[in-house]
Amino acid sequence: MLSVIDAMNASKGFIRPMREGEELVKSGMIVSVGKKEKNNDVVHVQALVLRTSSLQKEPAIVEMWVDTSKEYGDRILKDNEAELRKHCNCPAGNSEKCKHVIAVILCLTNLNENDLEDFSCTDVEKQWGILKASTLKEYKAKRLHDLCHVKEHRQIIRRFIA
Repeated sequence: MLSVIDAMNASKGFIRPMREGEELVKSGMIVSVGKKEKNNDVVHVQALVLRTSSLQKEPAIVEMWVDTSKEYGDRILKDNEAELRKHCNCPAGNSEKCKHVIAVILCLTNLNENDLEDFSCTDVEKQWGILKASTLKEYKAKRLHDLCHVKEHRQIIRRFIA
């Protein structure tokens, strides 16, 4: 449905959102992707993406409008021929630095329009309500000292004292 070129255009050359968006896709943080409506060749895509900073909160909701009749690289519609019509409710929101938007675009590089679920106006809330428990269980928080790469705090202090 989209191309990596669309992701590069959306990030306007910023590498960090591309890298972080790719990690979101690889780690399965995209909960669902679907289409809210279709008008001729324009598909209104909506997706839920888990927030890496706070798994307890509702996921980021990403929306974009894709024109499947256009060439790859120009498929995400623009407002006033200036800004791409993409939106996320995270703090980075509409900027080119939103990793959630880039993650959804990268996900759409592997999907066709027929692969998208049909979303109604209440499906986002319903889906998150159903998936929240299983998602939070899968990404259960751990203490820092339980992680393999974190050294025990006391060892570090002893090294500096000695």
